[in-house]
Formats: sequence, structure tokens, C-alpha cells
Amino acid sequence: MEWILHTLTLKYLSQKNNVSTVTLSTRFQKFLAQLPTALEYLKRLSQNNKIKNQCSGFLLIDGDWFGRKRVLIVYKDSQAGILFWRFADGEYKAQVKQDIEYLKDKGYPLKGTVSDGKNSLVNAAKSHQVPVQRCLVHIQMRLKSLLTQNPQSAAGKQLKEWSYSVNKISNQYEAKILLLWFIRLYKRHKDFIKEKTNYIDPKTDKKRWWYTHKNVRKAYRLIANSFGQMFTYLRFKNMPKDTNGLEGFFSQLDTKISRHRGLKQPKKENLIAWLLYLKRFPKTTQKEVKNPHLT
Repeated sequence: MEWILHTLTLKYLSQKNNVSTVTLSTRFQKFLAQLPTALEYLKRLSQNNKIKNQCSGFLLIDGDWFGRKRVLIVYKDSQAGILFWRFADGEYKAQVKQDIEYLKDKGYPLKGTVSDGKNSLVNAAKSHQVPVQRCLVHIQMRLKSLLTQNPQSAAGKQLKEWSYSVNKISNQYEAKILLLWFIRLYKRHKDFIKEKTNYIDPKTDKKRWWYTHKNVRKAYRLIANSFGQMFTYLRFKNMPKDTNGLEGFFSQLDTKISRHRGLKQPKKENLIAWLLYLKRFPKTTQKEVKNPHLT
């Protein structure tokens, strides 16, 4: 358990327990051959009435890619913590919709979702007819990436200044002022944003065009497409405005996985599953570890 929860190296555990690293590695490989599933985790969690009563109903959903084609999708209640997870080949609407439906069938009091704004996550939530909040931190980070640290154009500089207020809105009046400010910026720089450049496609020798200031245009379109879901939290008490709770977990997870580099994909997924399981149930007995399929 220490090896998984506390990111301790084999060398350290070998010296601490007076056991060779080869022996420890063999034991751990047998340990990772077993998998505590998310279904079993939720079943055990649902047996704890205290945890069930802590649920806010606001579900944070986000994915963390590890490896080239695998993603860990995590579902976390804003107050009760992580409820469920899924390993998948992508963040697909059908899968996310199914997972939310499963949580609801198990009694989860869904009131709304918070995500980074990917269409699959937003549309899955909408299919359950609940309010959607786009993570404001993700929006600010995306704007920073598109506009860079030092925008060269007035359109970029002024939108960057505008973005500093995104995460400081505390009421509907302030949100309305921010919207009017954005509309004014867009109208002021509309011609610049829509400016086009002609070029010759080297593959076809045909004349084509694209937007000259593509990143600035993307930044303005990001806000235009997101604004309706940026301040949902103002209408629902205790609804989070970001997925920071999950981002912190993913950061810790990436650090732990990097310490155990060299694991093949299936063992890596099992390691993550054990980490999620033991993080919630750290007092799991040795018997339960040997037989993780709890009833």
C-alpha cells in the first residue's frame, strides 16, 4: 500500500523492510494483476450513509490522458469526493452519458455538472437536462495559450485584459457588465478578427484562404461560444465554477505514475485503480487486497 499511496521507491522499501527489490517487484506485479473496479468502489461507497449524505449533486467531470490512446475519466462530487471512474479510448458522449445515468440509478442526486467544456462532456450532461458550468480556469488557460504572454495586436491585448476579470465575477450584474464589455471589444475589432489571407495550396495549386489572425479569432470565438455556460454557478448555490478539485488529483496522479515508469498499459491502469481505491479506503485489510472484488 505504501508503494502505491505514498510514491515510495522499491529501493527505499527494500531497505526499510529488509527485502530485496527483486522480491518486492515480484510481489507488486502479483498485486497489480488484480483490479478493484470502479463498480465495486461505488458499491462500497454507497454503503456509507455518511458519504451519501455529503453529496452536493454537482458533478465534476474531467479526463487525464496517460499513454497515447488511453484516458482516465473521473467523476467527482464537489463535496463527497471521487465517486466513479472509467478507462477509455476517448472522452465520448455515449460513455459519459451512460456513466452519469449509472450514478443516478445508484441514487446520486444530480443537480449539475462542471467540465472543461469539451462537446462530449457538455452534451452528455445536457442529455440529462441539468445545468452545465464550464471551468473558468480552463477558459483562462486557453485564452492565455492563444493570446500568448505578450499579444501584439490591440484585439489580443484588450481581450487579455478582459480575461483577468473572468474568475472574479460574484453576481449577475457583474456578469452582464463583462458580457457588454466583450461585445464592445468584438465590434471594435470585428474587421481585424475576420481579416483573411489568400494562399496557393501546394498540393492542388488552387487558390485558397484562411483567417490571418487565427489565434486571436479562436480566442474571441471561445468566449462567444462559452459565455452561456460561464456563469451558471451564479444561479445555483454551492455550484463550483471550476474543476480544480480534479486538476489537483490529476497532478498528483501524473507524479505517482512517473515514479512507476516502465509499467505496461494494463498494469498502469491497475495501479491507478488501486490508487483511487486505497485513497478512499486506506484501511483496506490484507484479505481485501488479496480479494479486491468486494461484496
